Amino acid sequence: MPLPSSVFPVSGGNLIQEILGILEAMKQNPITSALVAAGLAGTYLLYNMVQRARSLRSLQGPTSPSFFSGHLSQFFDPATGHDFYAMLRSRYGRVCRLKGTLGEDQLWISDPRALQDMTMKENYNFLMSRELTTRDGWKVYTYRTWRKAQITAQVVPTFTALTQELENAILSDMNDEDGKGTVDVFKWANLITLEMIGQAGLGHTFGVMDGKGEDLIYAFGRMLPALIELWWARPFLPLLKKFGSGPFGRYIAERIPLSSVQELIKISDTLNNMAADIYKRKKDAIANGTSHTQVGAGSDI
Repeated sequence: MPLPSSVFPVSGGNLIQEILGILEAMKQNPITSALVAAGLAGTYLLYNMVQRARSLRSLQGPTSPSFFSGHLSQFFDPATGHDFYAMLRSRYGRVCRLKGTLGEDQLWISDPRALQDMTMKENYNFLMSRELTTRDGWKVYTYRTWRKAQITAQVVPTFTALTQELENAILSDMNDEDGKGTVDVFKWANLITLEMIGQAGLGHTFGVMDGKGEDLIYAFGRMLPALIELWWARPFLPLLKKFGSGPFGRYIAERIPLSSVQELIKISDTLNNMAADIYKRKKDAIANGTSHTQVGAGSDI
């Protein structure tokens, strides 16, 4: 039975004109249009939060100390984080419900069998894109899986030489101060790992075993801690990336009065300059036919 035209007064020929009229009205009233768009986006987010809350309603969990940050500040606290995990395990078992940003329900799991199934068997069900340091990164995972079969015996000499260099460096530290010198194993483990990646993977030496590359060491060492300090902003990064260009985002970031943001900008610049320098060196070596004479015989993943 057709509906009365008085209820839905839409004629087929005028549909496009009506849409254009709505767009023109939105153009003439930008503030109202922005408020309507914000209201629709907020309604959508609220709907998703309610739906997720219903699915996790049967699970117990601690009371959230903050609506804005939820339990994330406790979860990522470097001083008391482990105590918080122990409390969750002793009070709620291997599964419980936590609160995230703006009251979002999140699932906390410490069951080894469940974690194994999720990370080893169901990893393709995770939503990921191409980024490396954000929560997305399917290309990184796929490429790493492919490279596992590409590591050959040609890197063994490089690893052997670096291991001998590490041994000499540690012996030198031990012989300082009449055999009472202190050996910072954590420092040397980080340096040798970085140098192995550079020589065996990129055919490039960072020089960190010889006391060089202080800026690079700082950038690698502080990248993850700086990202953790901005835990509250990471859920919004995929959305913010859709607005404006890269230079515009850089312009805004440089004017944010937060030390952690400015530190990340410095780290990003350091790593970007390093990558650009390595790329230029490799490109020139290939063009000149001298790539085989570089460190690691020109190895390049």
